[in-house]
Amino acid sequence: MEYLGSIVQRSRRPITVLASVLGGGYLAVSYLRSKLDEMQDSLTRTRACTENLRRRFEQNQQDCSFTVLALIPTLGKQVIHAMNVERLVELLSHTKLRQTKPNPSLPSTDQQQTTDNPIISNGTGDPNHATDGQSPDSSIHLNGASDSNSTLTVDHTPLPQDFSELLVRPDGTTIQKRSEIWREMMIVSFSRLFTCLYGLTLLTLQTHVQLGLLGRDSYLSSILSSERVDYEESEGASHDDDHQLDLSSGQGPDPLGNVTERRYLTFSYWYLHQGWMVLSRRTRNAVTDVLSSRSLKDLVSASDLQEIFDLIRKGVELEPDGTEFNFAPILLPTSAADELQTLQQGGMSLEECEVDERLRALLDETQDFIDCPDFRLVLSSAMGRIVDLSVSNIARSASLDVGDRCYPTICASSRFSQLDSSDESQPPPSSAARLVEMLPVISKESLEILKVIPNDYLETICETVELKEFSSVIYTTFEK
Repeated sequence: MEYLGSIVQRSRRPITVLASVLGGGYLAVSYLRSKLDEMQDSLTRTRACTENLRRRFEQNQQDCSFTVLALIPTLGKQVIHAMNVERLVELLSHTKLRQTKPNPSLPSTDQQQTTDNPIISNGTGDPNHATDGQSPDSSIHLNGASDSNSTLTVDHTPLPQDFSELLVRPDGTTIQKRSEIWREMMIVSFSRLFTCLYGLTLLTLQTHVQLGLLGRDSYLSSILSSERVDYEESEGASHDDDHQLDLSSGQGPDPLGNVTERRYLTFSYWYLHQGWMVLSRRTRNAVTDVLSSRSLKDLVSASDLQEIFDLIRKGVELEPDGTEFNFAPILLPTSAADELQTLQQGGMSLEECEVDERLRALLDETQDFIDCPDFRLVLSSAMGRIVDLSVSNIARSASLDVGDRCYPTICASSRFSQLDSSDESQPPPSSAARLVEMLPVISKESLEILKVIPNDYLETICETVELKEFSSVIYTTFEK
C-alpha cells in the first residue's frame, strides 16, 4: 500500500496535467464544433436569404414588364389620337382638285390634266410632283378664320368638317397650303415616332422605380416577420411583448398597406395623362428644328437617318445651353395640388386622396432616383439601343443598304438578320431613298412600338444592362 501510495503521490502532477490537457482539448473541440455549426448554419441562412432575394428580384423584373405591357394601350391611344398621321393622309386625298394656276415645274399637258387616282399609294407620294393635276401650293383656308365652326374649303371647295382640327398646328398656326400638309405629315411622323420611343422608355423606367421600391419594402417586411417568428420560438411568447414592439417598429419600415400602395401606384396616372403631352411637345420642337432644313425630296441613306435621329435626341435630352433636360416633371406632379388631383383623377375616393407620411417618403425617394445621374445613364443607354433598333427596322423596311455598320440589335437577334439572297420578292437594298417615301415606314414603326405582344422595343429596353443594375440598386437600397 505504501508503494502504491508513493506511486500515486509521484504521479499526481503528471496525471493532473494530463487530465487538464484532455479536458481542455475536449472543451476546445466542443467549442470549435459549436462555432463551426454556427458558421455553417449562418452560411446556410445567408445562401437561403440570397436565393430568396434573387428570386424576388427576378419576379419583380417580370412584374415590371407585365405592368408596362398593361399600360402601353393607355399611352398609345392618346399618342395616336394626338398625332394622327393617317388622318393627314386622308386629308391629302380630299384635296385633289383641278390646278387653278400654272405650275412651271410640270409639263403643260399635266397642268391641264385631272385624275381620280389617289395622291398617295400605300401611304407614299411626292408633294413636289402633283400627278393629280394640283399644285402643291394650292391654298387651304377656313371661311371666316375667327370662327372655329367655319366650313373648311380647298380652293373654295368644301372639305369634311372633321378635318378642321388637322389644319391647326399645336402652336395655333393654320395650314394654308397643300405643300404644308406634306411637311406637317413629315413633322408628325417623326414626332410620333420619338414620342413613342421616349414614352415607352420613360414608362419602363418609372415602373421599375415604383415596383422596385414596393418590392424592396415587401422583402424587408418578410425578413422582419421571419426574425420575429424566430425570436418568439427562442424566447417564448410570454416574455417578449416589449421586445416584439421594438423589433416591429424600430428596425425597419412597416409593411405597406394596400391603400398606401394603391395611392403610390396611382401616380403613374400623371405621366400617362399629363406628362406625356409635355414630352410630345418637346419632341415636336426638336423634330421641327432638325427637319427645318430638310426637303421631302432629299435622298436619305441609313447613315443620314441615324444622324437625323441623333440630332433629334440631342434636341430632346439637352437644353439650348447644353444642360440636361429635367424629365422629373413629366413623370411626377410638382405641386401638392397636382398630387391630390392625380389621386382623385386616378380613381381614388375622396377619403383616400391624402398624401400621408409613408406615401410622402415613397414619392420623395422616387424623386431622388429620377434626379440621380444613374437615371440619366439608364435613359441614354436604353434610348441608344431602341433608336438603333428603330433605324435598323426602318432601313430594312425601306430597303436601304446599311453598309458596314452593324447595329447591335441586328447582330443580336436572328429576327433582324439579312434576308436570303434567293428571296426574289425582296428588292435589292439601295443606298438611299427619298425622305417622302420613308414617311409611311416611319409612321408604321411608331405603331410597332405601341404593340403589346410581342414588343421587341420593350424587350430591348429590359435587356439593357444599365437598367438591370439600376433596378438592383433600387431593390437593395435599405434605409432606416
